[in-house]
This record gives sequence, C-alpha cells and structure tokens, in this order.
Amino acid sequence: LKHDIEQADIVKVPHHGSADMWPGLYDVAKPQLAVIGVGNNNRHGHPHADVLGALSERGIAVGRTDQHGTFAVVKSASGLEIVPR
Repeated sequence: LKHDIEQADIVKVPHHGSADMWPGLYDVAKPQLAVIGVGNNNRHGHPHADVLGALSERGIAVGRTDQHGTFAVVKSASGLEIVPR
C-alpha cells in the first residue's frame, strides 16, 4: 500500500472518530497524541470503540472535545499535554 503520510506528533482523528477508519494511519504517522473533535452524547456514537481501541493499543494519548471541552495541546518537559480552557 503506497501512501504519502509522514510521521507526526499529533493526528486529528477523521470524521469525529467514526468506525470507518484506516488504523494503519496510526502505525505510519506514529503520533504521540490524537485529537478528536466530537459532540457530547452524539447520536452517532462517536468516537467509535474500535477507534479508541486502536489508539489505546498503540499507546497514543487522546484529547476529546466531548471530555475536555475546548483545549490546547502544549509541549512540556514531559511531552505533549492537553490543557483545557
């Protein structure tokens, strides 16, 4: 499979964490943190458990707007951190 994806510290999870995903994205990009923009208690069930599982299996930290609200990602001595507004 040919792709033009490069390694990245942060990945924005596509489509609010829909189950229709390519988990290989996280293997190729090797992010430290994944950001999911998603509404609280949305009717689509996003983010999907498979997406969260794929991130967890790879040890990728997750920032979610349904849990953290508006947040920033900052670099600290210990790595990338989620800082809620």
